[in-house]
Amino acid sequence: NMVLLFQEDKSMNLKEILAKELKDLNDEEKKFVADNSDKLSKEEKVKFEKELEKCRIRSQSYLRYFGCRHNVIDDFGEVILSSYDRFLLLEKEIEDLIPRAEKNKFANVKLIAAKRKLDKRELAAGRTLQEFKKDVRMLQRWMDKSQEAKREMVESNLRLVISIAKKYTNRGLSFLDLIQEGNMGLMKAVEKFEYRRGYKFSTYATWWIRQAVTRAIADQARTIRIPVHMIETINKVLRGAKKLTMETGKEPTPEELAKELGLTPERVREIYKIAQHPISLQAEVGDGGESQFGDFLEDTTIESPAEATGYSILKDKLNEVLETLTDRERTVLIERFGLLDGKPKTLEEVGVRFKVTRERVRQIEAKALRKMRHPTRAKQLQAFLDLMEEE
Repeated sequence: NMVLLFQEDKSMNLKEILAKELKDLNDEEKKFVADNSDKLSKEEKVKFEKELEKCRIRSQSYLRYFGCRHNVIDDFGEVILSSYDRFLLLEKEIEDLIPRAEKNKFANVKLIAAKRKLDKRELAAGRTLQEFKKDVRMLQRWMDKSQEAKREMVESNLRLVISIAKKYTNRGLSFLDLIQEGNMGLMKAVEKFEYRRGYKFSTYATWWIRQAVTRAIADQARTIRIPVHMIETINKVLRGAKKLTMETGKEPTPEELAKELGLTPERVREIYKIAQHPISLQAEVGDGGESQFGDFLEDTTIESPAEATGYSILKDKLNEVLETLTDRERTVLIERFGLLDGKPKTLEEVGVRFKVTRERVRQIEAKALRKMRHPTRAKQLQAFLDLMEEE
């Protein structure tokens, strides 16, 4: 009786072809009501009622093809409740206009228009406002029962979610997260399940749960998201590698794996590289969680204790050798090679300090280096030179 209301509401989101059929049938019903209700004889009214009943039966027969899906029930319920709200607004408007209509002509005109509008809505619904209220109360009870049935159906199949989630542990998501994602898939399965097809609900729900879990792993398990199709490719390569390992007893090379899977070795190496999991520097290490992964990484910018000790001893020995030179020779070498501050100077810069030419500085430097190469001095640094050659 209220199917026409579904078609009048613009918010309705039913795209099935059957909706058009329902509209055509109810347009036919409306035409009967508008054209013949006041003109028919008693016999014709009986005939009219029979025709009208046929239309309603046909409408109900089409409704069953919607499958009574939960989202369809929600759509119908929302539309009816929306129409019911408009009924109540009209009723409230009429109640407010009645006391004013006796004294105000304009209010009387609005009252007549509101009553006509209410009559049209009652005609479209095929029932009076009071009957409509009764039907809405019944609808709300059934919608509450529908929600309760949905909740009970979900709770009754939570074990199914757990059994499926167990198969996807150690994939980057915690077990509780897998269960949560599986529950979301289960709720979607409850909404879309059609018992008339003859399949068990557990068989149908398994696919929705598995899809929800695998999609969550693909989207959330990695720091850097990998597309779903690439996840499938990675799994294919890993399965192939596992198969070859069982057959040959050793880890397959990229070339062997490429031949088995019909890929190029470069593609296999690329897939292996993509499959690597990045590790967070803040990842906890050990059961206590007191240490982080970053604590065990070497800082290459800092000298190791062995190197620092070696450089300290070398510096002391070098100073002992430099003490055997004259003050000028020692200062020229220190300035030229930056032995003091690590900043070597040019011949011109050293010459400015000693007030000599750059050529004279070069001569002093050459003389000092010859003295440093003398066996009596060089043997003190020979151990360090041998160590540097070994490195």
